[in-house]
Amino acid sequence: MTPYAIEKAVADYLAANWTYTGIRLVNSGTTPSLPFIECYCKAGQIFAIEIQGAGERYGVFIINIFTPLGVGVQQGGAYGGKLEELFWHKNIDGVVCENGTLLPYTEDVGVDAALQAYHHKTIIPFFVIEEK
Repeated sequence: MTPYAIEKAVADYLAANWTYTGIRLVNSGTTPSLPFIECYCKAGQIFAIEIQGAGERYGVFIINIFTPLGVGVQQGGAYGGKLEELFWHKNIDGVVCENGTLLPYTEDVGVDAALQAYHHKTIIPFFVIEEK
């Protein structure tokens, strides 16, 4: 599965199942009103799991969460929790949202001065079995 196919499968799943905020497309040039999220994929290397056979690709999705300043960090943390639940042990068209012992989690990043927003990020580890 190519990095583009992986990202598209998860972006389509997110668009169909996320109703709490707007979703900004990375590199779209437009920014929705706060709060909003944006998602991008960091597809990693492929490791052989069979000789001249299947491989396993590991990577992460990073979902940035931006909320208005002054509402406290609870709002972004709550959205992060909802994202964790949405992707917990999910298999999305062959993209398995876990990585052995690592499951989705949310981090507090801090203030984004350019957006005048508070920033959290939810990390969704994944793996894909590559059949050749």
